[in-house]
Amino acid sequence: IKGLLNNEEHRKELRKKGRERAVREYDSKKIARKVGLLFEKLGQSSFRGAVEESADLIAEIDAAIAEGRLAEARGFIESYLEIHPLDLSTLVKYAEVCFKLSDYDSALDSLEKVLLFNKDIAGAVELKRKIESYVSM
Repeated sequence: IKGLLNNEEHRKELRKKGRERAVREYDSKKIARKVGLLFEKLGQSSFRGAVEESADLIAEIDAAIAEGRLAEARGFIESYLEIHPLDLSTLVKYAEVCFKLSDYDSALDSLEKVLLFNKDIAGAVELKRKIESYVSM
């Protein structure tokens, strides 16, 4: 990632694609703006700015989940995981959202990644069992 950020052409392309994706995929203009800003930060001089913006994205994820906007939360989580692909707690959260959206394959795939790195992470094993039992019914 660091090599990509040092190349101005790559940064411009990443900013452009990020803004386009945010507008295309998110219903809420406020959320689209936040995701677009995240990609703007990523394209700026330091990765640290993107990490700080990630905290705002996590807050948006939590708010969307709390308000029952699960499809929107899923999109936010996917954007976040593009930057932090090994954030295990967010992968579990993604599995929970996918499960609630009846996307059992994505939920199980996410949990497999989590359990590959940490078999003791809170709730992952239980959620996997719950999904597997639900799917086998």
